[in-house]
Order: sequence, then C-alpha cells, then structure tokens
Amino acid sequence: CRMVVPTGHHVYLRTTIEGVEVTRPYTPVAEMEGDCGYVPGRSFLLLVKIYPEGTMTQYLSRLEKGSKLEVSDPDGTFRENVLDDTVNLCLVGAGTGFTPMAKLIRKMFAPRDSKGVGDRLKSVKLICANKTVKDMLWKDRLSRMEASARGR
Repeated sequence: CRMVVPTGHHVYLRTTIEGVEVTRPYTPVAEMEGDCGYVPGRSFLLLVKIYPEGTMTQYLSRLEKGSKLEVSDPDGTFRENVLDDTVNLCLVGAGTGFTPMAKLIRKMFAPRDSKGVGDRLKSVKLICANKTVKDMLWKDRLSRMEASARGR
C-alpha cells in the first residue's frame, strides 16, 4: 500500500479521545528523504503546533512509538499543473495556515523535472502573519531555502 499526498492536499487524522471522536485536517509539509525517517509512499511529515488547550494536538504530543491513529486518504482540489507557467508566486499564510505553503515552496525549489515544471519561476514571496517572531513555524528551514534559492 502506497500513500502519496499531492502538493496542496491534506489528510484527516481521527481518533477517540475520552470517548469522543476527534477529527482534524493536517497538511503534510514534506515528503523528502532524510526527514524524520521518511520512507517513500509510506510516510509523510506533519508540522504540528501543540496548543495548550488543543484536544488533538495534546493527544498527538503524547503519542508513543507504536501508537495507532487513523489517517484518511488525501483530500483537496489543488492541481499542480497551475504552477507550470507560474512566473511570480505570492503565498499568504497565518500561523498554522503556513503549512500548506511549506510543501508548495519545497516543490517550487526542488530540482526541475523533465517537463521543466517551474523553469519560468522568477520569484516566490511568502507573507506570514504570526503574533511573535517566536511563533514562526519552520523559520530555520525557510532561511536555508531562501539562501539556496539563487536570488529568487
């Protein structure tokens, strides 16, 4: 069984917490070798901000190796082919709403495929709104991607 979550799509995590079924959507931020034991088609990376009062996030923060959690099939309507002729890309996200942007940014800066996807891309601008700088998710990775973006 292989599971690939397309760029711009999400999965739903579902579990029962204190007798109540809880379901929340999460967008994988990466599917790249070297990320937390990634196995192609069998794993994905979620960026989850743990909220003190978050029912699901508190549950996720206490998961132990071997725990089980229901994961839906990928869901979403975004189609990657809209990026084929993109010249300038501007992304806007706030707080945890940044996570859909993370995988898209990685995709745009990945090595080009044989079809030349993204070859016309000249710039990517990311506007993130957070309460404080400390609240910025993935700040170190974004800085590294920016440094390697060759002026884009």
